[in-house]
Amino acid sequence: MAESGANYGIVGASRSPEGIGGYFYNNTGGIGLYGGSSIASGVGVLAKGLDSGADLILGGNADSSTGDDGNLASDPDYASSDLVLKSNDTIRLELDNDGDGEDADFEIRDAADTLLFNVDESGAVTSGGAGIAAFPRPAYDSGLVSVTAGSTVDLLHNLGGNIDNYVVDLTCQHGTYGRHNWGLGGDSNSPETYGVYWLDLTTSEITVRRESQDGECPQVRVRIWMYP
Repeated sequence: MAESGANYGIVGASRSPEGIGGYFYNNTGGIGLYGGSSIASGVGVLAKGLDSGADLILGGNADSSTGDDGNLASDPDYASSDLVLKSNDTIRLELDNDGDGEDADFEIRDAADTLLFNVDESGAVTSGGAGIAAFPRPAYDSGLVSVTAGSTVDLLHNLGGNIDNYVVDLTCQHGTYGRHNWGLGGDSNSPETYGVYWLDLTTSEITVRRESQDGECPQVRVRIWMYP
């Protein structure tokens, strides 16, 4: 209990490769091991491995058919407690670290367990929700849609949120010219009208109009990005 110098409250050691230096547990729903500090600059628990070895392993029910191993949570006694990661350099997540080919994903979910954002071990973004949709993947992509000259087409996106936070992209597809943006916004050489444009954007729908004499945009593609 010395108030200065290096001292240890408890020392536990094991020399066996399968041994455990210290073992604490609680089998009635309490806490197996508690580490705390009485000052802000102190450290509650210090886990220190060797070089590239693991500093901390979170173990759970790995041999069970349900649940996940390793669960890190904020303080359960305080509803507004945050979980903060601090680093003097890089924070790195390694998916499928053992290389066994198992489907490995980095996920963000809400309180209802709805998937908002997902990246797999190949780097592919497979899901994006409002406010967290990844760029360049849009929150909505109509694909190529045919539009008859002199008509409109209504596209349902159902993104919700605030249309002031939408970024809309409209491109054209032509059999000879390929992808292009000629005539976007429409053009008029009275009495003839050309081009294509979008209008009537809502939180669920967008309309695309192709003018009567347009010959360049038989197909269109609408993509919408969202930001918080």
